[in-house]
Amino acid sequence: MMAAAGVRSASVSPSLLAVLDPAGLGGLGSVLVGSERVGRDVVAAWAPGRRLAIGYGPTEATVISSTAVADPGAAGDPPIGCPVPGTRVYVADKSLRPVPAGVLGELLVGGAQVARGMRGARR
Repeated sequence: MMAAAGVRSASVSPSLLAVLDPAGLGGLGSVLVGSERVGRDVVAAWAPGRRLAIGYGPTEATVISSTAVADPGAAGDPPIGCPVPGTRVYVADKSLRPVPAGVLGELLVGGAQVARGMRGARR
């Protein structure tokens, strides 16, 4: 049906891609995948031969906050990418202070993408 309609791009959840056959959607040249964790298995199956873009957005963001183009040859979990225009992302410690690159922490999102009622929320 998608091939007959000439669909070349789609936005699909990782759990749906996990149950579809990539060969059955050969005409699909670009896929935006997100709304859930994107696993290495989805990247390995869907990135070869097409552009697989990962869109990441935590609950407090109203839409996608960061994007990355998946590399089917990369080791490890796919990255969440870089912030989209108008958005800032930070990794912070428990006191909400920024941490250096490579240090584990909490992801904070700032900018126009943050949902109402979340700005300035404290735990």
